[in-house]
Amino acid sequence: MKLCQITPAFVDEIPRELEPGKLYVCCRYRAVKHLCACGCGVAINTPLHPTAWTLICNGVSVSLWPSIGNWSESCQSHYWIRNCRIQWAPKWSPRRIKKERAPRQLELERYFDTKVTSETRRPFQFEPSTSSPSSGWFKRLCDLFLRRR
Repeated sequence: MKLCQITPAFVDEIPRELEPGKLYVCCRYRAVKHLCACGCGVAINTPLHPTAWTLICNGVSVSLWPSIGNWSESCQSHYWIRNCRIQWAPKWSPRRIKKERAPRQLELERYFDTKVTSETRRPFQFEPSTSSPSSGWFKRLCDLFLRRR
């Protein structure tokens, strides 16, 4: 059954078993994970960094940008999470998926080539940068939500 909304859960670590309708936000690792909103049961990883997803939180609801395109799975779901609501998008053709993925993959490779050496590269393991002005804000926001649990 397709979801129309999702509830954020700020956690210290992403649990092994995910509940449908929950968006797990792990500030420590800058990761967000949820089960596909179509109901197929596939776990969707959305890492938070400049070439992947951005989490927007206003203290009440959360949004993820860009959209979530589950192109590697049979469901081919495509949706946005905006203010805790699932907004469904039209399915893309294989040609469009390929066209849209190519520049993003190049951007990802360039980002990691300039940020870390090949010997220390660990995909989806991000340490908070103390030099980034936004890292302190992000940590304070996560601390606020973790205290409210």
